[in-house]
Amino acid sequence: MIKGYIPSTKKETDDLGWKKPDVVIVTGDAYIDHPYFQTACAGRFLNSKGFRTAILDMPDISKDEDWSKFGRPALFFLVISGKEDSMAMNYTAFKKFRSTDPYIPGGQRTHRPDRAVIRYCNKLKELYKDVPVILAGPEAVCRMTTHYDYWTDKLRKPILFDSKADMILFGNIEHNLVKICELMKNGQRLSDIKKLNGTAYISKEVPEIKSFVKLPTHEKIEKDSTLLTAHHLIVHLNQNPYRSNIMVQKVLDRFLVIHKAQLPLDEIETDEIFATGFRRKAHPKYKHEIPILKFIEDVIITHRGCLNDRPVSQEIFTEGKFISSRSNENIRKEVIHFIKSKEYNKTIKLFGLPYFNHYLTGVGNQKECSDCERLSCTLPDQCKNIKTRNGEIIRIIEGFDKFPNVRNNFYAGKPDMKLLLSDKVMYKDFLTNRNDGKVELSAESFSAQVRKLMGLDDQESILKDLKFLVKRAGEYGKKINFEASVTTGFPGQTDEEVNLNIKSLKELALGTGDINNFIPMPLTLSSVLYYTGTDPVSEEKIEAEKKLSVMKNHSEWYKKTRKEHKGKRA
Repeated sequence: MIKGYIPSTKKETDDLGWKKPDVVIVTGDAYIDHPYFQTACAGRFLNSKGFRTAILDMPDISKDEDWSKFGRPALFFLVISGKEDSMAMNYTAFKKFRSTDPYIPGGQRTHRPDRAVIRYCNKLKELYKDVPVILAGPEAVCRMTTHYDYWTDKLRKPILFDSKADMILFGNIEHNLVKICELMKNGQRLSDIKKLNGTAYISKEVPEIKSFVKLPTHEKIEKDSTLLTAHHLIVHLNQNPYRSNIMVQKVLDRFLVIHKAQLPLDEIETDEIFATGFRRKAHPKYKHEIPILKFIEDVIITHRGCLNDRPVSQEIFTEGKFISSRSNENIRKEVIHFIKSKEYNKTIKLFGLPYFNHYLTGVGNQKECSDCERLSCTLPDQCKNIKTRNGEIIRIIEGFDKFPNVRNNFYAGKPDMKLLLSDKVMYKDFLTNRNDGKVELSAESFSAQVRKLMGLDDQESILKDLKFLVKRAGEYGKKINFEASVTTGFPGQTDEEVNLNIKSLKELALGTGDINNFIPMPLTLSSVLYYTGTDPVSEEKIEAEKKLSVMKNHSEWYKKTRKEHKGKRA
């Protein structure tokens, strides 16, 4: 056995004396033992609770020997196709084939199949017909009900019907996995486990439930695409656990049952997941470097959760609506362990998706949340029921300054601008001490109409906020290269809008950061806007430009602007 890793080779399970694993996790990514990956979190947590779990990574659909490596698990297969959707990994926004893949050794795409969840499940059912299959991860979770598929320009059924899998886990999956293992060890079948929040399954009959939300049937949505707007809005609002209900959707002659969203994990539950001894690097069996490691090797993840359910967001389904944060001590222990490792290069970066400054952000009165119909908690403005504790993350990161051999101690990723600017101590610390001289901020667009469709604050607010940060950095004597991310191809964007954005970037003296070429990902509200031409929130009609050449031209305009800005700085 290779000490400290989840077994991912037959030799490792043989060395452990396992006749067969309890659970086999199937993933299209390489196995990197880092909490950034749901595969590693799930596998480590299950093993820590005594359930023998192995990882079958990057299996080739065409090779049966890959799939017979560990044989038949005692309990079930867990399919997490990857950190990202396989279609987005295989194709660009322009529907061109990608040659690279940051999640595999060498970074060159090999045999990650299109629609990996379905292909993996079909292979498992072919070889192990009677073994239950559970799905998790973004590709499965964001296809758990009727959804628009960009790559075929059609609506597709819930993925449980196409994959023939038995259950989907959404939100924070680790504790549910343990509960399922315990129940199955005690003799229950997976098909009998029907009361766990954060799960979805297929039923032959309408379940005997006192109260549930009836979603439009898949067939009705196919015939009348306008029903997709109400359908998606219901599903998104239902991710608020304080007002969540069971949802039921008829598909053909059966019923999809989606249970309530889970409450955020408490500190003890979150610490349990992160305290399982991650090695923070790739399994040593790989001969080539895995590109994504360069971006996460210094990263300490502090929390999970998605307060802002923007039209392009999928994280609400994979991480939950509200924030689950680790304790100060739990984070500190990981940093101490990391500093002692060979991989440490004198840099620490505190990180949380989607924003680093959501750590310990919570709600004041849960009753207010149960009556709330907001999709986002800090956009377009901050909800008064959202309570921050920025002092805690500042205290944590300042504590690392005192550690010997720590040269750089930063925040990683982007800040939530509204929360950042609401706290002078926080933004001053960020601008003066917690960046590497380059700060990327989310702008996406400077058009009032487009920003509204994107679920952002208004044009005046973003201009004011960006000017404020740039001015404050100058007052603090800091020379920071500020960049702003922009989006191309979003519904409502035009040549005039892009020209406005470029003009605004130049007037603000901001560089062009990430150029996000829009893909209407499954189950996002923006996919409804793109497909139907109707904003599901405001019901406003909008023309969605579907000529990829237009998005390509806009992307090139931004690249030219970026090049010009860098030339001036040089």
